[in-house]
Order: sequence, then C-alpha cells, then structure tokens
Amino acid sequence: MTLDLDVNGFSPDTFGATRVSFSATTTIDRNDFGVSFNAPIPGFDHAILLSDSVAIILDVEAVLQSDISTS
Repeated sequence: MTLDLDVNGFSPDTFGATRVSFSATTTIDRNDFGVSFNAPIPGFDHAILLSDSVAIILDVEAVLQSDISTS
C-alpha cells in the first residue's frame, strides 16, 4: 500500500520540545482484503450500499524525544 504523504511542518511546543505534523492518504479496494459484504444499510429513506473504495486518511503528530535512556 502506498500513502501520499505531506509534511505539515515542524514547530516548538509550549514545553520546548520539537513537534512535527504529517498527513497521509490512500484509497484501497475493500475486496482486496476479503470484505465483500454488500447489502442495503437499514435506517435510511433510500437504499444505500457500501462502496468498494475505502479512503484512509491519517493525521499524525510526533514529538522529538531528545533523551533516550538505555536502562
């Protein structure tokens, strides 16, 4: 699976640590993962079926850890 990745930026946070933000997206075919169920979804005025395409959207934020202990 290939993700389209965007680096949103690096910045210091209020504690003085460095933060980075990423966004990643991809689309998969649910049938490739054995999810083939498809029936009308109850509770709607019109019949709604599931799409074969599933969008995966990730928004990730990480903090640089500068002191790693080996104990």
